Amino acid sequence: IGAGSLGSYVASELAKNGFKNISIYDGDDLDSENFMRWFYSGILKRGNKASKIGLYLELMHPEMCVATHDEHIDCAKLSEEMISADYIVFTIGSSDTQLRMNRVLREKGCNAKVLFAWLEAGGEYSHVLRVDYNLPGCYECLFTDDAGNMVSNQANVADDAVVELNTIHNGCGATRAAYGTAVLLRTTAVLLDVLKKEENENIEHNYIVNVSPNAVEYDYGSFIKEACGCCGN
Repeated sequence: IGAGSLGSYVASELAKNGFKNISIYDGDDLDSENFMRWFYSGILKRGNKASKIGLYLELMHPEMCVATHDEHIDCAKLSEEMISADYIVFTIGSSDTQLRMNRVLREKGCNAKVLFAWLEAGGEYSHVLRVDYNLPGCYECLFTDDAGNMVSNQANVADDAVVELNTIHNGCGATRAAYGTAVLLRTTAVLLDVLKKEENENIEHNYIVNVSPNAVEYDYGSFIKEACGCCGN
């Protein structure tokens, strides 16, 4: 879910690592500002991101079966997809959307394993959150304090000064993060490691992986909030 810069790398690596049946949702078109950090660069410019990735994946391997959806996923479609999915991977930047989808998955009793992957605003740090909705811990825990109040994402480590340092202003009000592909490659590699654990180990805890240029840290429980309004008591 999400076929932007990170999603394009993840989709490609899923295909290369044995996943054969993939559904991709993204309602955005590929524009010139996406080319630099999109896995497939500017080949076949313009058009919907999900459709373009689907085409590339099917060209990559004849056994690929890719269903592309040129739209942003909504609660109803997510409820349908989760019934047959083994994994659901979110690679979108909107925390509001992820919070809303997280609630749907919890309330509908999703049995698929869910991974939330995102980059921080400064383009240096990233995170992968693994959620089994039969266990304590979910995406909303990251936005919940011990009293159950909603707060800013506690997993983020970049302060305002770091974000400002890594932001390019173009003079007309718009900005972009000054990062290349290193953070995308690191995050994709960690996500693949998480999937490998799912396939080969008996995982009994939800956890978050915090990824920096110098370290990959697995947090197996401190992020979980008993007062979470979604998965808590």
